[in-house]
Amino acid sequence: MPWWIWLLLVLFMLGMIIAGVMYVIVHALRGMRAISGTVSRAGDAIEAMGRPDDRQSAQFRPIFTEPLNMAAERYADAHADVIRRRNRKRDRHVRIWADWSKFNRS
Repeated sequence: MPWWIWLLLVLFMLGMIIAGVMYVIVHALRGMRAISGTVSRAGDAIEAMGRPDDRQSAQFRPIFTEPLNMAAERYADAHADVIRRRNRKRDRHVRIWADWSKFNRS
């Protein structure tokens, strides 16, 4: 092969390498700009999680820091809510099956 073909091939290769490097740099900068907003929002959220919330901490203390009778009352209230929820579900079930039994007789 003549020397000028090798020269063209080398120049073409160098041009492609430079174009590839520029492509990577441009897209990396675009990606960094796009990610910087997300990272700053995440940093603000993480920082907010580290600060104590006085409103909530006064209302909801850990159960082990309260007297035993308060814990028992909270448990009883929660269990009563569970029973109410089960009864509502059972009532809905009975009502729906009663409607279906009327529907099927017609």
